[in-house]
Amino acid sequence: MVLELAQKKRHHVGRLVALCMLAIGTIAGMAVGSRAQAETQYTPSVSLSQQYNSNVWNTSEDRIPRGKQSWDLVTRLGADVTILNKSRLGDTKVRAGVDGNVFAYNTDLAYASGNVRATSDLSSWAQELLPGLKLRISDAFRYTPNQPAFPLGGTSQQGVTPQPTDIFSSGIQPARSNTFSNSLSTEGDYSFSRSTGLRANYTYSILRIGRVYTTEVDPSGALTYFDTTVHNVAIGPTYTLDGGDTLFLKLNYLTADQTRIGGSSSPKQFTAQSIQPEYVTRIARDWTVTISGGATMVEEQGNRTFP
Repeated sequence: MVLELAQKKRHHVGRLVALCMLAIGTIAGMAVGSRAQAETQYTPSVSLSQQYNSNVWNTSEDRIPRGKQSWDLVTRLGADVTILNKSRLGDTKVRAGVDGNVFAYNTDLAYASGNVRATSDLSSWAQELLPGLKLRISDAFRYTPNQPAFPLGGTSQQGVTPQPTDIFSSGIQPARSNTFSNSLSTEGDYSFSRSTGLRANYTYSILRIGRVYTTEVDPSGALTYFDTTVHNVAIGPTYTLDGGDTLFLKLNYLTADQTRIGGSSSPKQFTAQSIQPEYVTRIARDWTVTISGGATMVEEQGNRTFP
């Protein structure tokens, strides 16, 4: 059943998958291609789990389709493979996974989801072009009908740039809907000395909503979904302390375009400008803590500005 559902949804994700694979191919090609004495590691994994979910629709009782129950037993089978390539010019890590989810009672909710993540540290290659320059690239694609409310945690391997942050995580669990997201990030550092430097980041993120599973009780309480496109740029000086901790004083500029799904209203456009000091300290070999704060001004196009 899971395979049949995946085949039906294939034509919806074709374009986003093509974009994602193009980005991943570019990263892998730059970091791996035409290198002598490169080392490549393959790590496959399979998981099987079952869980009880008190609300598989992620919404209130009055929005659940008539004749359906809110709770269910969900069986999940997942498989993924991690590819890590190490060479003298850079390290590249790609992780691709798929999983199938079958419901005991709400059988029509069975679905397949997938994700691809790629990171590449091209600093060694960049320093051959310009001494003191570091370059890191990452890309993350995800398709799922069950969008997580919070970003998934994890540790980074030494020499490989961390996974990109999920900018669409809101802390609020959205109702069930087919969701496609992709985030491409680049980060560059240039060192003027052992302790001072300049850093610039750019992230391009998209979120697209497909089928919505829940119902609407009335116009005043209707669920609202938005297709979203985000551009985010940050630049500023960096200071490395004697103990290895890093302080990044960044000026951040973000633009976001949102289009309501199934609505007749015009797209919403927002801009945000902020000054944010960011302090990073290492507490273990592969674990770091980031402390960030600051002031942000948000402006909606044609509307007021607010902090």
